[in-house]
Amino acid sequence: MKELEKILQEILSRYDLSKPEGRDAAYEECVDFAETRLTDDLRCNTFLRMAAQTLEKESVEFDIIRDMVEMHDDAVIDIAYDDRQGFLLTANSAGLEYLADLFRVLAEAPEGEHIHFYNDERPLTSMSFNAVFYHESEEWFQRAEEEATADSGQEPARKRTIRPEEIFAVQVVGNLPADIPITRDRIYKVERFSTSVPDTDGDVIGEGRIWRKSCAGITERNLCFEIADDFGDDIDLILHLDDPDVIYFKREDLEFLLG
Repeated sequence: MKELEKILQEILSRYDLSKPEGRDAAYEECVDFAETRLTDDLRCNTFLRMAAQTLEKESVEFDIIRDMVEMHDDAVIDIAYDDRQGFLLTANSAGLEYLADLFRVLAEAPEGEHIHFYNDERPLTSMSFNAVFYHESEEWFQRAEEEATADSGQEPARKRTIRPEEIFAVQVVGNLPADIPITRDRIYKVERFSTSVPDTDGDVIGEGRIWRKSCAGITERNLCFEIADDFGDDIDLILHLDDPDVIYFKREDLEFLLG
């Protein structure tokens, strides 16, 4: 990167940066340099971002990794979304091999580098979602999680007055993991409940017949509900009484709703 910093300074030295036209011309030369000299260099966009920041310009970026990795001729990739399973990525063998090649190069690229996919360009199908894949550091993920928590502005969930023995059915209105055989927004009759709840996630993995829905709150408000899943098999749901993503129904509530 020292080499690119030196080249950037050499380019900037040829222009009067106190004037807008000087900064425009300097950045144009930086873009030209990147297009002609850095087309196979993973530092290309890092150089352009560095120049844009110095010259107070909106950064131009190239899809450098897509340019560096040869696309497989018969690669086909589709990205879809399902309310129950979340995002679904489907590809043929050539598509998966192409993704593997792309991600291998992306893993070697500087942090902040990314790959764009558009549904009007191969290898995505025309019905696919567009997508962007980023390479970021562990610190980025930690910082993003901390910021999301700090900016959420959510107040602690209100304590519900319903008693566990009054609960006749449950409904999960929040997102569900793909491997849970229940459907978002569907109402499930409670066969039985228990205040005996496994202490750790390791206790609930088992054979996939128990699912703990995470929720901030005192653990004493967690309960284990047995229901029949979408396939008619018994599954235990560990839910928090005050979770705003879970709706609890009394028998009389359902009778009222059904008229």
